Amino acid sequence: MSIDLSLKLTRPVEIAPLLPQVSTFLRVILGQANIPNISAVGYDHDNEVFVPLKSRVIDLSSDTIFFKLDIDDEPEIAAVGVIQIDQPELSDEEQGLFIYVSSGSQRTPLEFALISAVAAAIGYYLDTPVIDDMPFFTPGIDGQSANEFVNAIKVKGLFDDYRIAAQSFYESLPLREKNKEGSASLQDKK
Repeated sequence: MSIDLSLKLTRPVEIAPLLPQVSTFLRVILGQANIPNISAVGYDHDNEVFVPLKSRVIDLSSDTIFFKLDIDDEPEIAAVGVIQIDQPELSDEEQGLFIYVSSGSQRTPLEFALISAVAAAIGYYLDTPVIDDMPFFTPGIDGQSANEFVNAIKVKGLFDDYRIAAQSFYESLPLREKNKEGSASLQDKK
């Protein structure tokens, strides 16, 4: 099951001005004043290492870009790629270039918070809605502005530790809540 957020790509997204916005949204989402810096990197598949970016923008020609925390022992990353959808049976709104922000591989609460912050920052930059098709992060809302999205998912309260804040964030997600209810009803049937 792929858990990602998507946004319509209306113009190339410059990465440098995006990084401070990702940090800002991550701080808001986690109710946390102190979070590690965020960087954007590429990936060398042959050597299996992160490398400096070749591109300074997110567009159709860019390789997958990874946003990560600047701490060696934090493996969480948000992968950002662009695809073109050209299917005549879809509406004009559902066609064109789309950015997908997805889990790098860890699927931890912190990684889901990072995915959310990256998608919100891109949505803010492009002034385009953040789309949660699953819905995993938001309860069945088609698309929201970056600020609406962040306000819908941010944790309640302030935290001293960003990992504890990320766990609280994750436990409040609608799909997580729905899964807990399903698990509880299965337990009741036993």
